[in-house]
Amino acid sequence: MRQFIAIALAFVCLFTSSPVFGQVPVDDAVRLKQQLNTMPANAEVEVRLQKKGSRKIEGRLVAVGDQEFEVRIDRTVSNQKIAFSDVKSIKEQKGSRLWVRIVVIGAVAWAAVGIIAYATLRGGV
Repeated sequence: MRQFIAIALAFVCLFTSSPVFGQVPVDDAVRLKQQLNTMPANAEVEVRLQKKGSRKIEGRLVAVGDQEFEVRIDRTVSNQKIAFSDVKSIKEQKGSRLWVRIVVIGAVAWAAVGIIAYATLRGGV
């Protein structure tokens, strides 16, 4: 009988949807708002939306409201308001991609200098 009660209690603890040990369920909108409030002002963010097939939105965090937040989209230089209910996930993009651009521009410049030097030396001989 004790084994049956122990198994029944284990089953109830594992498969109940209520919070255990005083945990409070956090609404997704509240969680997203808390996540956004921890990010620094003007942080670069990547937002994925709930709708299937929708693109991700990349930009800078402008403002956080009660039901929505605002992102400045870098490429179009326009602001877009996004409701918390439409968001699947938000990630802060750490660091800048400036160093990647610098490396690519440097490599292209060195390649151009090399091609010009090769053509000059070859043509001059």
